[in-house]
Amino acid sequence: MFLICMLIPSCWAFGQMVRLPEGTPVRVRLVADLTSEQAAEGARVDFAVASPVVIQAITVIPEGAVAWGAVQSVKAGKYVKFDIAGVRLPDLTEIRLRCLRVRAKNVVQDEIKVESSFKGGVGAPKGSEYTAYVNEDKEVAVSGQPGSVAAPAATAPVAPVTGPAPSPASAAPTAAPGTSAVTSATQPAAPEAPSAVSPSPVATPPAKTERITVECFSDPSGADILIDGEFYGNTPSILKLPVGKHELEFQLSGYKTYAMPLILQPDSTIRTIRHDLEPKE
Repeated sequence: MFLICMLIPSCWAFGQMVRLPEGTPVRVRLVADLTSEQAAEGARVDFAVASPVVIQAITVIPEGAVAWGAVQSVKAGKYVKFDIAGVRLPDLTEIRLRCLRVRAKNVVQDEIKVESSFKGGVGAPKGSEYTAYVNEDKEVAVSGQPGSVAAPAATAPVAPVTGPAPSPASAAPTAAPGTSAVTSATQPAAPEAPSAVSPSPVATPPAKTERITVECFSDPSGADILIDGEFYGNTPSILKLPVGKHELEFQLSGYKTYAMPLILQPDSTIRTIRHDLEPKE
């Protein structure tokens, strides 16, 4: 029992759930130069996590994790505006991010504007760092964290000898009448009988559902993305969806709803959905 109790903290350190609060800062850096002369509206912007996000002494978002956003608008020689939309954990869990500390009432306002001179134009060099913020309360399964080292099993205390050591003659057991008196004082105990209870079969874990990367873009951006009627974020976003048939919708106030069937085949490559939303009459 003592051994089991000492092992429990080590087990809890693997596969536990950690709450990542909304508003948690995430420091990211550009992985390539971003210039107003080369950037195109809607183009993906890639980042890497610059420093780990640690909750309760556990690394939830590791340094180097992939993060991404998209160019919101650009004017050559004037500015580049982009957002930071999400980050992907090593187990492919995706966490939505935003650019502003306080959630904007209008998602179009959630962006970063760069107006600095760079390479004879305007932009930001590779390695430029920015702070994004977790845009949702998220329970994250954390694995591979170092846990407590299991303590060795406790041994029963040995009672001290209080009396004189017995003589060899007195230590030898007395044989019962009609039996042999030759008995080893260190004779091993008889082996235990096998348990009558058969061991439970090891459960086979369910196979992982294959997921396909789907990139969603709209013009204007900021449209709600609904997959099978469930909200999945705003454009632009990169989603991981299970294979199969789905219904995709883009919804934005003042514009007509765009809907289309989305069929994802196993072993498919990245699907990119782009649509220019039509204003309502």
